[in-house]
Amino acid sequence: MNSQRLITNLYKKKTEKLSETSDSDHSANPVCANPVCADPVCAKNRLGKQGEEQAAAFLKSAGMEIIAQNYRSKTGEIDIIALEGETVIFLEVKTWSAFGMEDLGYGVDIKKQRKIIKTAKFFLSENRKYSNMAIRFDVIFVNNNLINHLASAFMESV
Repeated sequence: MNSQRLITNLYKKKTEKLSETSDSDHSANPVCANPVCADPVCAKNRLGKQGEEQAAAFLKSAGMEIIAQNYRSKTGEIDIIALEGETVIFLEVKTWSAFGMEDLGYGVDIKKQRKIIKTAKFFLSENRKYSNMAIRFDVIFVNNNLINHLASAFMESV
């Protein structure tokens, strides 16, 4: 088994383990209000929410305006939508404690990229004031309070 497949399998095992839930009450609440809840899904959601908040603060400190957080539509979800000058930036935030930057491609694979692009198009169709601006797709990686911002991490294929 090559190393890329091994990393993919480890990622799948980690996400499958985290997505198992022991309490059906938690599935209705994406971020459990109980900070000591031991449910793995709650812990994962809390970690993700913290990472998104850190990423938003980082972007604001870099001079970007946050247009939306956790934008949801029938096509999918985008963690953060920001404005930098005349550019609309659609950001995916990955908060991982067990993986490094080299594993980022497994979290934002081509399927996820297509979903983000489709959702970005939906956002632009609903928010026409941004439709003539440049767009960019970035990824922010948060790991133990360290933030790496990958500008233009991917783009739409023509």
